[in-house]
Formats: sequence, structure tokens, C-alpha cells
Amino acid sequence: MTSPRRPPHHGHSQKWMVNSEQTDNLENIAEQLIKIGHALKENGELTINDVNIVPQQQPLFTVRYERLPRGELKLKLEIEWEDGAEATVQNNKLVIE
Repeated sequence: MTSPRRPPHHGHSQKWMVNSEQTDNLENIAEQLIKIGHALKENGELTINDVNIVPQQQPLFTVRYERLPRGELKLKLEIEWEDGAEATVQNNKLVIE
């Protein structure tokens, strides 16, 4: 399977608009993910810490489960889109059971 092509960056530097890292129990984390999913499904946008987030209608959705160099495990969920541009269509099927 080939890796999806990433759209080229247009001279933008990385800037964090929302940055939250906290230790919590798995049930609370799951509730936060449900709230995010519900807001995106119902409104097509969401607000986190007073920052309004409006993704494109077809953003790139990435799910990765990986082992990091020191042995820790990470489940990474990303939704990525270009600001003001149409997304490049990718199709690597995701099956959640």
C-alpha cells in the first residue's frame, strides 16, 4: 500500500491555536471524542477553548497506532485540510470494530 500524498505547504509556519495535553481516565477521553464527533456531524464545525474550528467538507482523516522510539504506544487521530483550499482526495479505507 502506498502512502497518501500530502499537499504541499505554502510557506506557512506551524502555529498552535489550541494545545491541550492532560492525563485523564479513558471514559472521560472517550466522552471528549464523542463530543467532537457529534459537533462535526451535526454542525460541520466545533469550538474548543473559544476557538472555532471549521474543517472542509472532505478533509484528510488519518488514524495511526504506533510504537514510539522509547516503547510507548500512541493512537493518533488527525483531521487535516488546507486553509481556504479544496482537499486532495485520499482513499485508504478505515474499518473500526
